[in-house]
Amino acid sequence: MIAQQERSGLRWLTWIRVSDPNTIMLITSHQITEGEAAAIQAKYLEEHEYDDVPQADISIYDWKETLRDAVLWIRANDPTLNQWNGYLKTLTWDDAYMIRWFLASVAKKLAERGEVDLSDYTETQVLARLKTLIVTYPLRKLAKILFGE
Repeated sequence: MIAQQERSGLRWLTWIRVSDPNTIMLITSHQITEGEAAAIQAKYLEEHEYDDVPQADISIYDWKETLRDAVLWIRANDPTLNQWNGYLKTLTWDDAYMIRWFLASVAKKLAERGEVDLSDYTETQVLARLKTLIVTYPLRKLAKILFGE
């Protein structure tokens, strides 16, 4: 466990092999014991237990076509809430949830920029304001805001 330990003036330099091939170096005012080294190694292994687990890469652009279709549908139909809910029911559950999340996120960002007011409004009212924006904004400006294009 302790790969090397040496004194340098008032300090101790200790190399602890925490896993193969990883070694950490500690600078302390005292000589590290095997028990302390074992505790350091256990903590390191616990902190790095899941290092090899791959991250689930999730990107909004996986749904870009679905989101674009929804925005274009809103523009073309200027739907009532019942029509909107009917449209969402035609989609798979994950597409419907992604669209709702995306529109909520867009509404929050636009509110931060002062383009829509979301204070004290219900989801229905927020969607109505966002629908108005989607229907009235020029398509190129909308594409730039929503998709950076």
